[in-house]
Amino acid sequence: MSRAHRRQTVAHMLPHTQISERRACQLAGLNRMTRRYQTKPSIVN
Repeated sequence: MSRAHRRQTVAHMLPHTQISERRACQLAGLNRMTRRYQTKPSIVN
C-alpha cells in the first residue's frame, strides 16, 4: 500500500471511529509526521 493510500485510510478512519490519530496511524503502518506533512509550493523564477 502506498503512503498516499495509507494517508487516505487514516483520514477516513478518524471521523468514523473513536480511535486516536496515533492509533489509526499505527494500524495503517503510517508515521504520524508523514500524515501531517504539508507539501510546500515550489518557487519558480
